[in-house]
Amino acid sequence: MRGRWTGPTISALAFAWMSAAPAYAQVWDLSAIPNAVAANLDIRELGGADGGLTLSPDGRYLAVIERSLDLEADAYTHTLILIDTRTGETRALADAGGFIHHSSANGRRQGAALLRRAVWSPDGRRIAYLFGGAGDRVFLDVASVNGDSVRRLFDGPGEVHRFAWIDDTHLLIESGAGRASIEAAAAVARRDGFLLDARLEPLMGLMPEHDPRLGRWYTLVDVESGATSVADETTHDQLSGAFAGAPSRASLRRAPSEAGEVALIRALPALGSRAPLQLVFTDAAGVERVCAHAECTGEISGPWLARGRVLFLRVEAPTRTTTALYEWDPRSNALRRVRSSEELLVECVYAAHLMCLREATLSPRTIVSINPHSGRSRTLYDPNPAWRDRRMPHVDRLDATDRFGNPTFAHLVYPLRYDTRRSYPMVIVQYRSRGFLRGGVGGEIPIHALAERGYFVLSFERPQHVADRTTQSNAAALVQEELEGLERGSKLSALYALVDMALTHASIDPARIGLTGLSDGAETAYWALQDSDRFAAAVISSPPLDPMSYSLVSEEFTNSARRLRDRAGPWPDTQDPWASHWRDKPAVNHVEQIHTPILLQLADREALPAFPFYRRMREHDRAIEMFIYPDAYHVKHRPRQLLAAQMRALAWLDFWLRDVEVIDDADPARIGRWRALQAQASRR
Repeated sequence: MRGRWTGPTISALAFAWMSAAPAYAQVWDLSAIPNAVAANLDIRELGGADGGLTLSPDGRYLAVIERSLDLEADAYTHTLILIDTRTGETRALADAGGFIHHSSANGRRQGAALLRRAVWSPDGRRIAYLFGGAGDRVFLDVASVNGDSVRRLFDGPGEVHRFAWIDDTHLLIESGAGRASIEAAAAVARRDGFLLDARLEPLMGLMPEHDPRLGRWYTLVDVESGATSVADETTHDQLSGAFAGAPSRASLRRAPSEAGEVALIRALPALGSRAPLQLVFTDAAGVERVCAHAECTGEISGPWLARGRVLFLRVEAPTRTTTALYEWDPRSNALRRVRSSEELLVECVYAAHLMCLREATLSPRTIVSINPHSGRSRTLYDPNPAWRDRRMPHVDRLDATDRFGNPTFAHLVYPLRYDTRRSYPMVIVQYRSRGFLRGGVGGEIPIHALAERGYFVLSFERPQHVADRTTQSNAAALVQEELEGLERGSKLSALYALVDMALTHASIDPARIGLTGLSDGAETAYWALQDSDRFAAAVISSPPLDPMSYSLVSEEFTNSARRLRDRAGPWPDTQDPWASHWRDKPAVNHVEQIHTPILLQLADREALPAFPFYRRMREHDRAIEMFIYPDAYHVKHRPRQLLAAQMRALAWLDFWLRDVEVIDDADPARIGRWRALQAQASRR
């Protein structure tokens, strides 16, 4: 008999439709969000995926952009934070505005946030940073370190893309084409129509995108007076960072010292891009000393010089889960491992101590100071102190290999109130399990909320070394991965091995396993669902591959594919072996093999390729529902859409895996629909 769940959940959430609003707008009773979901959404984030921690020239202060989520406003807020490196004293220096989209080189968005760095003036008196304004506007602000002044430095006709300090009082700014000219071009397209060309990507919408590579402006601003002038072209190469305010590649490769330099040298073979880094020390006379230890090659970062010795970090273990700090003496060639831990250290800086953004399996990101001699660490800044007071689930690490011998792993998160006498459902979350376990890639499956609800969670790390691109051309690797099934075999065999390990490791019901995924995780999910009946429910946040996909991507992408044609084989409309590949790979051609109830939660800009699969599943009486999120991208960037996706996923998993019905007042027919799907599935 099914039970109506009456805990503090969405059953009490008021999804009241607003009469004057679009059909997808909702009013939320935010106080009714389950505790674990609310705690997950309340986490304050430091920097971005690739870092964002910067050090003042004198080593006295750290600066970082902190992000928090405001559900009431359906927005993110950003604050420029200043941390004293000696005392850990922290203060909010300035408001940094709202969300800023990261766009690819052609201007297309994926829903990811731009990596924002606070950039110090050479004299350390000021910090420049991007401000996210309303309507996707991007400005440049400057704050004095002493807190006396915060002001808008640049509000030009277009959005700021990149910037760099030229000297203590001048900033070079790159901005895009004027907003007025972009809107005028869009108005002409709406009035007169437009030519189908490389600007359009039908999958993302039927209006041409503005290419930010066109119409760039370069401005030199005097910070003292605010005076602006057109920048000389000879200064443009100072904007060499991949992100706004990023250091140049050269500064990442060399670290000066009184005794010489340390350089990270990358050897690039003719065919590949995975050659290891090598530590080389160059003294004042130009004599190079190569660190011959095996630990001085591989995935290393830094280096930093400390009293004539070289400090560097190395990601270790076959699965790249351990971070080790080493000290190398170039004079004696002695090497010492200072510390090693399963943790994620992101963008470290050095001033007497190593200071890093750090996160671990159950710990959101903090800023730590690491003693370079003892390896002991202390927390300089924790933006989420209340998280430490929460009851944490037990977590086990499981290691396995795929069918080709590539290592991988998963974290098995236990139910919060685990009882060995009971059997529990399990949900698989993909496809990264390094650092803090929050919600999988995309953040839509809240791991701690699942543990609180009585689930095991298997956080799956996909195998890394699929094709060996150091010895192959891209075309050969593509053939191996796609036609020969290397990637598919690698991911599925690793996933199955880890599921089997989990089943023997703890009290998990093999008949109640849920599968989730976005992007690469979605690809694995579709393969698994057509390959196996071991999954009792699925929540997938990206569409399946469909032959129509090739026609809906940009002309730039298809041109790239065409360049591979002679070497790697043709695409959907040609002959074997690629024609067979396009018949075999799309899930729409394997609906007869899929029996798992599926909830699709798709961005409107990606939903089109899912329709053939959805329609065919419905025609075959399969249990499937599809929700589309308006004005969303590959990653859902709107806080309320993220919350809605989380709550809907939890309800779907509860229904199919726990026999629990979660009532949604805004969708009173939901339980009836799901019961009908269940009855339909049971008749098969």
